Amino acid sequence: MLIWLTVLTGGIGLLLVSTNSLVSSSQLLAAKWRVSPLIIGTLVVALVTSLPELTISLVAALRHDTQLALGNIIGSNIVNILVVFPAGILAGKLRVGTTKSQRSALFLAAVVFIFFFLSFSPLSSLSIGMILLALLVLYILIELLWAANGRGHEDAKVVKKYSSMHVQLNPVKLFLTVSVTLAGGLCVVFSVQKLAIVTGLSTGFLGLTLAAMSTSLPELFASIFSQEHHQSKETLGDILGSNFYNLLLIGGLVFIISKPAPSKSIELLWLLSTTCLFLFIIRYYQGKIIPKAVALCLLGLSLLYFSTIYLL
Repeated sequence: MLIWLTVLTGGIGLLLVSTNSLVSSSQLLAAKWRVSPLIIGTLVVALVTSLPELTISLVAALRHDTQLALGNIIGSNIVNILVVFPAGILAGKLRVGTTKSQRSALFLAAVVFIFFFLSFSPLSSLSIGMILLALLVLYILIELLWAANGRGHEDAKVVKKYSSMHVQLNPVKLFLTVSVTLAGGLCVVFSVQKLAIVTGLSTGFLGLTLAAMSTSLPELFASIFSQEHHQSKETLGDILGSNFYNLLLIGGLVFIISKPAPSKSIELLWLLSTTCLFLFIIRYYQGKIIPKAVALCLLGLSLLYFSTIYLL
């Protein structure tokens, strides 16, 4: 057990260093490509921080442990909203956008509803996987279209500021940052799994709680560091993008390579309700700073979530 505790500590240390570097690199990417930090957070940072979820869920699916594979996906989305999101609120002044953030949140809610109904549909797992991957392609294309349109509208001031900057992006540093993020995430996840096995926890519970929390650490650190760099858009972008990638990319691949058993209704209801709550907060506070009290309420709900999953 001492060995895995050491690995866990080392993995968290790697994530602290790499995610801070990732946030800095993402700002350079936004300047180089002349797009909003929200787009970079949604498409790039979110993909990197979702690598631990991708690895764990695919390995679990190949081992036919579909409870862990789907539990990790669903649990990570819930943790992103109930833990990562409030951490970003508490770390700084998280201001919600009025255009792309609203549209992305609405799209995410639609995707969750589709995922919910597909989970109970008579379609084959291959068909479900293909639908999810098709939605992923649609999502990426829409985000790129919004980025292009935003240059001449809501992001005009940001793009103008970037135009005057001389940007030098180090590809080697970016590659190392991504590699260290993946290594740190895997160290955390595998050590948590080993520690959970010692305690005799089920893989379903593990996926929805411990694995979800550990694979969400990159998103958590990225959210906090983004706020330290005063990048509210990147914080929201990472949360939105990570949830999209979890359901559409990872979920699609899991359904294609395995035949998951239907998820429990309570898990899907938590996913649906927390996403609707997230959408409500984004809509209600559009153009405003989210109060710290909202973060505390979300953290309180996270305790209720963990308690519910443990008892059921």
